Amino acid sequence: MWLNAAAKALSYLARSRAKLADVPPDHWALIATVKLLPYYAQSASPASREELIQHASQICQSLMKGQLRDPVNQALDGSFDPTGRTAPTATRMEGLLAALEFLPNENLRTKVKDTVDHGIAFLLHAQIRDGLYAGGMPGAAIPTGPGTADIRIDFVQHSLCAWLRYEQLLSP
Repeated sequence: MWLNAAAKALSYLARSRAKLADVPPDHWALIATVKLLPYYAQSASPASREELIQHASQICQSLMKGQLRDPVNQALDGSFDPTGRTAPTATRMEGLLAALEFLPNENLRTKVKDTVDHGIAFLLHAQIRDGLYAGGMPGAAIPTGPGTADIRIDFVQHSLCAWLRYEQLLSP
């Protein structure tokens, strides 16, 4: 029952977004896809496996377009937010890392990995290195606005999930 519900939900997203030029930055759909694909044959998915993977590819392309590449301003290089917020980058890393587990297109995989490398580096630069809050993840790499220096559990959790998945998949 739950497997079929997940398959139908992802199928709906894949089919409804198939012709869109830009799809939402849906990291949850990428995470759900990596979990569903091993059980695809047992599901009653209205969409083909190829449609689900194409949808994931669309999301990856959309996510990658939003990454900031700024070698001059290292504080923002690899971020997905011009103010340097950490959660948007961490959640996108979670999704892109999930997609690396099943994307068949080698060219796209290479681009996703490069994007992930920059995003992970951004998160590592943003992490608090010393003092009372060492290890914490602030709301933004450049704490200028209200709440940007705050440390919240979701900032830490999303970053940790991304780092752990990165280490699991891509560490030598």
